[in-house]
Amino acid sequence: MQILVYGYQKTPRGAKEESLISFSDTDLWAEEIGSLEAIWGPERYTQIKPTHFKVLLSNPPIQGLKLPKKIFLEIRKPTSATWELEYPQTIPTLTLSTEEDGDSRLSAQVKLSIIKQTAKHANTLLGEQMIFTVVDWLESNIARIIESPGRLRDVTSGVTGSNEDDVPLPNKAKAKAFRRRTSRNSKPIDWTPGKEPSMRLLAAKKAKYSLPDVQNMLQARMRLPAWDMMEDIVSAVNDCQVTIISGETGSGKSTQAVQFILDDMIDQQLGHVTNIICTQPRRISALGLADRVSDERCSRVGQEVGYAIRGESKQNPATTKITFVTTGVLLRRLQMGDTLDEVTHIFVDEVHERSLDTDFLLILLKRKLAVRKDLRVVLMSATLDAKIFSDYFGGEEKVRRVEIRGRTFPVEDYYLDQVIVKTGFNGGGRLMPVKTADHEDVQGADPRVASVIASLGDRINYNLIAATVGTIDEMLGSSDGGILIFLPGN
Repeated sequence: MQILVYGYQKTPRGAKEESLISFSDTDLWAEEIGSLEAIWGPERYTQIKPTHFKVLLSNPPIQGLKLPKKIFLEIRKPTSATWELEYPQTIPTLTLSTEEDGDSRLSAQVKLSIIKQTAKHANTLLGEQMIFTVVDWLESNIARIIESPGRLRDVTSGVTGSNEDDVPLPNKAKAKAFRRRTSRNSKPIDWTPGKEPSMRLLAAKKAKYSLPDVQNMLQARMRLPAWDMMEDIVSAVNDCQVTIISGETGSGKSTQAVQFILDDMIDQQLGHVTNIICTQPRRISALGLADRVSDERCSRVGQEVGYAIRGESKQNPATTKITFVTTGVLLRRLQMGDTLDEVTHIFVDEVHERSLDTDFLLILLKRKLAVRKDLRVVLMSATLDAKIFSDYFGGEEKVRRVEIRGRTFPVEDYYLDQVIVKTGFNGGGRLMPVKTADHEDVQGADPRVASVIASLGDRINYNLIAATVGTIDEMLGSSDGGILIFLPGN
């Protein structure tokens, strides 16, 4: 038996999601260095000040050259009177330090060349948290720079660890011009399969899927209706830029579709480029799905699966492949100039709600699809008029549709007057229950029912909910079961 209680409450007025997102520079810097400390550990990461730290570079041996024992990249947060010139709108200050012995020294020319070329690469990443990417690039290119640092005249011209050639400008107009000039210019995704990071992910997946805990979780996932449509979902997403997935509540589309795509990308040896974003209309949905999907993959939130909501995020730039975000957070990223060039898949869940945020996001995504032919967009909903969205994104020739059939369970409806009689509710406590042979014919069985209904008004009465839960508990006795109550959000 299931008791359905419907209530009405006026939508509260307040700030919208996107206006409450915290994107202060201090938060971005602190958030990033916190992640970096966890990634590199105390062996490589050394905090000097809250705005200053150094990282030990992992350098490959260079034949014929004797290098210092340790090479550190020191990173300082830049400061400016104008927020347009704060990190990450400008690059951090970079310096190189070494622990040397004997002849294992780097010349000043080599050090200057390393800093100059690293700063040049950092300038292509403006507007996003860049430090991990910059260090990774430097470790991959430092051998080349040391072997061929360039001419001294070229190296010493305009060397700086931050954009000193573009010093803080005196007015907002020039600052905006600077921001446009230094907008992010990301390189396209390298879709070459079989690279070393992808092969490591593939090996890790095969090893993980042999573990008993993962196998048990896999058995639970297989019982969901979405599992039967795995091949159809993967095929649709791979074949078309836009896929529409419709499925009834409980079918598993929100938790499984993103995992199907991630596992398929890893199997294709493309795990190193996979970056999936899944939007949710509410914060609690983003948090709950991140927790659930992490559990299903037997990992912790912030590793393979993370989230980003208003003023809070838990993700690791080196390992997170699926990120659940609120619609407002993704819109804010786009508003700040993020081109999402590193994102491979964008899932828009609960698209049928048709909020202003969702509709605006769909407009931006349609424009993005015209530029990014490799980007995949997936629209998901329990109930939606798929033809409207299909036509918007180009019709059936350009959009694939997948329908997941849900599981049905017997449902018995009880209306408000029946609930009042069943619970004996009198507005604040309980009445003596009215005995009736037919529970469907209780209207007027007790003259007090009408007055109780009138006293409830148009707001949710939590005493009635509590009385209903108590009655259900009494009826179930020692039987196993759960109670799900739907209430409007605050």
